[in-house]
Amino acid sequence: MSISTDILHQMEILKYAGAVDRENEILYLSSYMQRETGLPSTNRMKNVVVNYSQFCDWSHTKQTAFDLQLVKTTNHHAYYRLQKISTTTTGQMFLMTNIDDILAIEMKQNYDRLQNKKLTNNIPCGLFKAALDESMTLLYHNLYFNKTFVYDPTDAISDIQQIVLPDEFMQLLKDIRSHKITVSDTYYFEEENRCIKKDGSIIWVLCRYAYEGNDIFGAVFDITDRKLIEDRLRISEQEYRIAMKQLNKTLLRYHIPTKTLSMGDPDDRVLGDYTEVKNVPECVQNMNLVAKESLEEYMRFYHAMLEGVPQGSAMFKLRVKDRDDYAWIKAHYFLTYDKEKHPVTSIISYEDYTEEYDQKLSYQRWIQIFENQKANAIAYYEYDITKDQLEVMESTVIPEIPFAKRRSFTFVAQYAANNFVYAKDRKKYLTIFDRQYLLSCYYQKKFVVTCEHRRYDVKKHIYWAKAEIQLMEDPYTKHIKAFVLIQDIDKIKCRELEVQLELESDSLTGLLNRKTIAEKVDYILQEQEEELHALIMLDLDNFKQLNDKLGHMQGDEVLRDVAQILRGLMRSHDLCARIGGDEYILFLKDICNREALRKKLQQLSDALSFNVDGITISASLGACLAPEHGDNFMTLYQKADEAMYARKRNGRHGFRIYGE
Repeated sequence: MSISTDILHQMEILKYAGAVDRENEILYLSSYMQRETGLPSTNRMKNVVVNYSQFCDWSHTKQTAFDLQLVKTTNHHAYYRLQKISTTTTGQMFLMTNIDDILAIEMKQNYDRLQNKKLTNNIPCGLFKAALDESMTLLYHNLYFNKTFVYDPTDAISDIQQIVLPDEFMQLLKDIRSHKITVSDTYYFEEENRCIKKDGSIIWVLCRYAYEGNDIFGAVFDITDRKLIEDRLRISEQEYRIAMKQLNKTLLRYHIPTKTLSMGDPDDRVLGDYTEVKNVPECVQNMNLVAKESLEEYMRFYHAMLEGVPQGSAMFKLRVKDRDDYAWIKAHYFLTYDKEKHPVTSIISYEDYTEEYDQKLSYQRWIQIFENQKANAIAYYEYDITKDQLEVMESTVIPEIPFAKRRSFTFVAQYAANNFVYAKDRKKYLTIFDRQYLLSCYYQKKFVVTCEHRRYDVKKHIYWAKAEIQLMEDPYTKHIKAFVLIQDIDKIKCRELEVQLELESDSLTGLLNRKTIAEKVDYILQEQEEELHALIMLDLDNFKQLNDKLGHMQGDEVLRDVAQILRGLMRSHDLCARIGGDEYILFLKDICNREALRKKLQQLSDALSFNVDGITISASLGACLAPEHGDNFMTLYQKADEAMYARKRNGRHGFRIYGE
């Protein structure tokens, strides 16, 4: 296959021209390129081109450029860049350019790049380049960057977001972007933030940034140790400040020659909104800093310094920062002297004495109040709960308390609960009369604690009492003290309970409500006081379990069924009521004897034992007799209730008669 004379003439004009046929055989090389390459004008490409297969692939594509590696006649390798200029039916024409120098430069650049990479890997800090996209994609990072975050050299860290604490990354990115906009002429800037290492631990890093176009360079330094030291110093400073605040003391400096009073810490200043006041003490009369009743004492305090008295103290009311009223200040001073022993400066300490002053007044006031109330109290105690020690006991039950236990608050409280407090109220009583609980109340600024509970009198009758506990700090020993008054509130409490009963009614079962049965029982007892009657308290066993498992609708159905069973077992003139929850009261009017009561209790116990979806429902009953155990509803109710709970404690599903 040949090339036309016209085409050859055109190509000869081109200094760097060449052509190949469709089989990639050389058809033509310009005379210059023949000298350049040392090749004849015709030769088989396959014999001289090292990357011949790639060359063949390129010749059949639309790509215009290809880097050709060939072997010259001198056996030296040379590189030429081919550029297609024409494609005909006979083959392709192209221009050839020697690129040996270009490749040499590229090889030098690659070598320099490798050397730079080796250098950056040896720099003892993390270096990176990142894009300013949403995740700060890493474009480059050295080995020390991986080492900083405990990643292996082969581990891939894709972006900065991967290593910065999530809560801080968005703010960091925002800061970097805003910094570029606002101070783009700055050579570099720094940021501190927390990062996550590969093992999940947190470190602090300092990163120094510099921009390069739309990317950013960074140098990372681990500053965790420095941060720990800073934290320790900050904590130490805070502890010092806290200690000073706990002492309620503030230091001031009074310059005697100029009569200027100044202080350093603005957070602790006791000069109102001033950090420095001149012409002290005369100026304070017009500044409203000192209460009128303390002005004379304040003036005396500072005049003593001006007169050269080496040290002194005073107590006055001063208006301090962040307070609407005056504070009691206990002040002390010591003079310092120059070389000629003239007084120059007075070092003054102000101590806020308001709380302690108020405590002393409160202490004295409460002592007087409790002294007046002791005459009407069942008992009066004074405890040092800091030391768990009983200091004063005035009570009708003192002889009953073992002498060895009278000195301990904890033992006295436990003994009283076990022997004087009604069983159902013991848990509540011991919760209140607990040393740690009372201390926590005091420190939470709850200074008055009350506990209404039931107690036994000397005849073992139950009555309502109220314990009032006043908690105060002894202004002299600084111990926390409890002043306890126990008062008889039975009449008041019973009336409260009556009112409460009146408000209760039972709409679920149709039985009498609590108020109605109480009124009817009291009426019957008054009208037939010579007859024998019985009052029964009934509480269902396992009812809570049924409610929890089957739901309240099923529970309500059971309560109605129990009411129906009771109606069927009671005589027409007996009384039956539901008093709340799963508790019922039965009143048997005019019974024959105790044995008749026992049979009725057994009958009720047997009838009220049934199964509901696998849950056994039974009843615990307690009973008492009138007039043997009481002549009014409340007394009988309490004794029947006590008997019922005694039955529960000894095993459910059964009955017990009070006193047996």
